[in-house]
Amino acid sequence: LSTAVIDAEVQSARLRPPPTLESYSLQIGGIQLMHRSTGADFERVRDILEHLIARHPRQAVPRAWLAKWYVLRVTRGIVRDIGAEAAIALEHTRRAIDADPACSMALAMQGFVQCHMLRDLDGAMATLQQALAVNPHDSLGWLFKGVVHSLWGEGQQALDAVTEARLLSPLDPLGHYYDALSAPAALAAGRYELAAEWAQRSLRVNRSHSPTLRALAIALAQLDRLPEARAVVQSLMVLEPGLTISSYLERSPAGANETRRLYAEALHRAGVPIQ
Repeated sequence: LSTAVIDAEVQSARLRPPPTLESYSLQIGGIQLMHRSTGADFERVRDILEHLIARHPRQAVPRAWLAKWYVLRVTRGIVRDIGAEAAIALEHTRRAIDADPACSMALAMQGFVQCHMLRDLDGAMATLQQALAVNPHDSLGWLFKGVVHSLWGEGQQALDAVTEARLLSPLDPLGHYYDALSAPAALAAGRYELAAEWAQRSLRVNRSHSPTLRALAIALAQLDRLPEARAVVQSLMVLEPGLTISSYLERSPAGANETRRLYAEALHRAGVPIQ
């Protein structure tokens, strides 16, 4: 029943003008479209959430989700001016926190912006720790903490953090997103079978999420399942036709550290060109 309700709200958000939708439809539809869609649907999310913010300017949560939309533009490789868009995203998290200083989700999203848009992993971890101090049960705070540990190559800490996130929200409507961000944690821990399992499960819901395709290709290459890894890379290159090993290393928030270089070698074996 809950899935049917969510799917109905997604369809409403996709097809109907934002002014005609109830606020709950705007929020549910915007969140789901943000994590499921490509192209026009993904770009539409900004209009949906901006309309919701205009309707409820003192609410923290819609601004936090809009900040995340800007982060996802980075992870999808479609942002043009990361500095300008980071400033917009941080303004939304700042205003969300001003509206509700106890909103752990707004703090978690600010940490996510610091991680992916500012490449400030130390600042991101500090903000995520602050979010978890406000609310130790914030599943997104734990999930994003796992992302930072993954980028640092701290595999066991990453796996522990995403495991906590999954335990805190076992029936989350965005379960495929938890799988997507858990896969890199398993990669960092050397749990390649688990990484492939989580990535494949996520892709069954969102086949066009390029970071998850990258994680799956890396896991399969590390398992010496190269024909499968090359098939995944073929799908990946449709979404990111300009992807090269050089660009992959350059856009990492953690830089070309040892873990990232290991992944780059795996991607190259799977068919991603050097230049």
